[in-house]
Amino acid sequence: MAWIVTLIAINLFYSNSRLKYNDQVISSINNRKKDKLIKKRKEEREQRQLLKEKIRELETKHQAAINYYSRNKNIKRVAKKLRLGIRETRLVIKLYYRKGGESL
Repeated sequence: MAWIVTLIAINLFYSNSRLKYNDQVISSINNRKKDKLIKKRKEEREQRQLLKEKIRELETKHQAAINYYSRNKNIKRVAKKLRLGIRETRLVIKLYYRKGGESL
């Protein structure tokens, strides 16, 4: 009988003590950390997708610059038509045109 009373007392003490509160705090902190990590990974994935799209756009723009240049051999017209800088157009033509239009 005394054991039952002591077990009940221990159970009441534990349920009303700060130990249970600390467990709840720790679990909430862990959940917040997990949510932050998930959010960070999502943002990184989105940033990678945006970067890939930008690279794809640049490659198509550069390929267009090579094609226009191979037709009329005028860097100024190519730069004006594609809204690229003249230096960038020259660099693109040097990098790509000599190598047969390989991508970066």
